[in-house]
Amino acid sequence: LVTALTYTLLFSQKNLALSNVVESGARHTCAPITNGWETWANFVSNNQSHCLQKYDPKAYNPECNTIMAFASAESGDNYVNDRSNASYAPYVNCSFPHGNSTWDCVPSAIVQAKLFNAYGAVNNNRVLLIGGNDFFNNIEKIISILSRLGHPDKMTLEDVKKHVPPLSHLLDNIKKWVSLQLSAGVPKNQIFVSTLLDFSKVPATIKLAKGSKLVLGAIQALSFVLNHAIIGSVKSLLPEQQVLAFHKWVSEILSHSEQYGFKANLKTKSCVDDRAAPDCSGYVFFNSKHPTVAAHKILSAFVPEEVKSKPIVFFGDSLTDTGSGRSESLGNNIWCGVR
Repeated sequence: LVTALTYTLLFSQKNLALSNVVESGARHTCAPITNGWETWANFVSNNQSHCLQKYDPKAYNPECNTIMAFASAESGDNYVNDRSNASYAPYVNCSFPHGNSTWDCVPSAIVQAKLFNAYGAVNNNRVLLIGGNDFFNNIEKIISILSRLGHPDKMTLEDVKKHVPPLSHLLDNIKKWVSLQLSAGVPKNQIFVSTLLDFSKVPATIKLAKGSKLVLGAIQALSFVLNHAIIGSVKSLLPEQQVLAFHKWVSEILSHSEQYGFKANLKTKSCVDDRAAPDCSGYVFFNSKHPTVAAHKILSAFVPEEVKSKPIVFFGDSLTDTGSGRSESLGNNIWCGVR
């Protein structure tokens, strides 16, 4: 599906460049990637009146919520290097000692599960929100190779497979992540997996498509198929109510943006690209891929009470990563988190 989408992009717009996919500015060196200090995980924790801790096996408190999510993470059983000069974060062999994160050694979701299961309590709810980096990185990998080889209209899918770096297999990885939780003894009713938003509404994708209705329609269709596939994959292992309808939460905000305090003409625009940061009043998106604090707060209100019934372990990527505190947070330095 991703390969077919990439062909659509290349055929419809011959001058497609990687600069349309990757955001301008430096790589991120901190989290959270938003215009303030909180992600939806912070607001959920505040609502529970629970303490919130970043992954650290030496100081783990099972009564607190735990952030296992790391910015730039994908869904797989690998580490990624976000300091690479590539247009995507490539896979890398590295170690991750004592919970000390470095941006050239970021654990993806399955690794996060293994790290936590080595010491964490079973009696916590587990929440996974992952897939954005898988989606964009897979597209960037294919575009990078096709652009380098030239004449993509004369290439077959077999040609693409020979040259493209290893792609992420999101659906398989989600099932593996769930299986790891079950094998660790976590009850099914304590495991939650989120769907993904409609990527055709994300500023980065709109920029990539250059407003093409054909391309955005293809991406919207892909998002629809992908979310139904995620639901189907999770339902093969867990009850249907364990799926968190993140795509519906975001759709509700975008469909009724003014009711939630956002401006209709800004709801799919990037606050950073519009040079309005760090204020971002009226914006749903902080930069071309990440929500503003205001959007995070509203998203947190959709989280079901069942999720908040116990201390939570959050797994995923930069949508959930809260960082280690203000010294590593975005604050007014809007270029601290642009990937």
